[in-house]
Amino acid sequence: IQPYTSLTVHFINAWDLRSISLQTSYFPEDHTGELIAKGLRDALDCWNLSENRLSCMTTDSGTNMIKALKVNGRPNLQCFGHKLHNAIDEGKKAELRNNVVGILKNSQNQHSNITKEEQSAMTALSKHEQIIILPADKGRTTVVMDREKYKQQMKQILEDKNTYKIL
Repeated sequence: IQPYTSLTVHFINAWDLRSISLQTSYFPEDHTGELIAKGLRDALDCWNLSENRLSCMTTDSGTNMIKALKVNGRPNLQCFGHKLHNAIDEGKKAELRNNVVGILKNSQNQHSNITKEEQSAMTALSKHEQIIILPADKGRTTVVMDREKYKQQMKQILEDKNTYKIL
């Protein structure tokens, strides 16, 4: 398997969440935090993306990725998919994957955001203390986040005296 790195940006335009995959590049160097940090800076520079406009970067939970963001002074939001993958024991992974694929293939309900089976899965997921499940601010979607990261972000928002005023 050859090593590659990808850069995808997520942004809000007129209250609509957008995602664009900007590049996937061959990354033959050692995957140290410092080299990954340089690769991220180079990728951002290549697309004329100013680091001061970034709110955070989403990565897997690899120590090299976390270090790369620390080296660049960027906050890290660990990918929920990776965290969930690591949290589920090996015996349940295949069963859960098959259930989710089956639910998604058979889901044709256009009036409801999720099926009964998905609701059952969400109920099971909600029992994990490390995650929080919330409705999105806009649209008919559900957001699954790391609970501690959610608390940190909410605290940061509530403490922002430049944007919000205590009534």
